[in-house]
Amino acid sequence: QRIVIRNPSDAPFDGFIEFAPWLERPVSFDLELSDFKLIDEKGKEVITQPVPDPGPAKFPYRMFRLKLKGKETRTLRIAFENPAKPKVWKEQSISSAVNKLGFGISLGQTASTVISKGRQLPLPDLQLIPDGSDTWTHLFDRYLEGPAETPAWSAPFILHSGPVATAFSRIGRLDGQELRQDFLVPADEEFYEFNLRVDWLSKLKILKLVLPFNAQAVKRIDGSAVGRGLERKLSGAELPLCDWTLLEFEDGSKIGVVCPGILAADADERRLRLTLLRSPLMANHIPAQPAASNATYSDHGVQTFRVGFDYSKGVSEKTLSARALSWLRPPLCGDLTKGMPPRMH
Repeated sequence: QRIVIRNPSDAPFDGFIEFAPWLERPVSFDLELSDFKLIDEKGKEVITQPVPDPGPAKFPYRMFRLKLKGKETRTLRIAFENPAKPKVWKEQSISSAVNKLGFGISLGQTASTVISKGRQLPLPDLQLIPDGSDTWTHLFDRYLEGPAETPAWSAPFILHSGPVATAFSRIGRLDGQELRQDFLVPADEEFYEFNLRVDWLSKLKILKLVLPFNAQAVKRIDGSAVGRGLERKLSGAELPLCDWTLLEFEDGSKIGVVCPGILAADADERRLRLTLLRSPLMANHIPAQPAASNATYSDHGVQTFRVGFDYSKGVSEKTLSARALSWLRPPLCGDLTKGMPPRMH
């Protein structure tokens, strides 16, 4: 019994895959008892870990990392044996994880940090800021710095953990709306992934994801639709963004941010603010009319975002662009079996 993974893109893929294979023999839905592993074409085990089924059926999902060339198809064999469980975490608790490279995160209800080789660095947080602009505002190139509202967070909890990655989650509230943050820390990278779900209900406000800097920024390069990076001034002006941004600091360090679903940001020497959501009244101009009784505010409803933060020495325009493309063009996965068993009456 096998799993087939196809990369239909002409660009390489390098990233995580989650898949629940159909199993021709019964297997426990208990994540600790799902006793099978994946073997690649050369007979080498692909390290996996069980992850919760996002639906109610509790299928035996597996997370694993795979590299595929453009247009490549790979086949992994299912072996009903206990999978390898290498120890990859230097430190781990219900609210923190540090991998074998000395990189990780620590989540607190009042303060959270990125841990990078012994250094404590700021973790980004959400800020809700008044926004009096509308969808037709001109001669306006930046949003207010504050006053900002910040979320109240519940205690974090572990979603899943193993030799591939550790994932945390926490629930929060901001301006009466519910938030959920998920963090994923890979076992072998100086990188973490941030996922946000927000039931957006605010009016005349803007939601920013704010990353304070530990050192003064000296250079900013943004992804662009033309395929190459554009150097931007660290002026605090709101500018369009395409897929990623790369920041360089006076101490020689870098931070790369992957954010394919985020379309604008502002930055200065001390912080980066990614623009997530706005809630102006939809325009009603002739040239400017009072809000109608049935006025519509933009972006209302459930919204989700995925952002990655890369602290590695090798982070570059090329690596950020490749990761963003892997997120936008995930491979196709399917079962390859000898057919389903006959139905028993």
